[in-house]
Amino acid sequence: MKPLEPPGTNDPDTLTAAGVTAVKAMSAAAGHPIKGPIAKVQPSGSASSGSGTSFTSIGLAGGLAVAALAAIALIGIGIRRNRPNELGE
Repeated sequence: MKPLEPPGTNDPDTLTAAGVTAVKAMSAAAGHPIKGPIAKVQPSGSASSGSGTSFTSIGLAGGLAVAALAAIALIGIGIRRNRPNELGE
């Protein structure tokens, strides 16, 4: 897996798109590619619009982070269950 480039900005929409890309890459590298469409991030336009788009982006990024951590935990549990125990069973 080749390293992902950092977004180079603090724009919430760009960071969210980078997060989606990272989660897709991690799940594919773990052997569990994400199938199906993923919602496209629409640019929020003006940051002073007050529409709450930043909060939506932060919520989406947080949700993706929680999903990624849950996937990593489940993969770890699966690996641990498939490993022979110390008694040689």
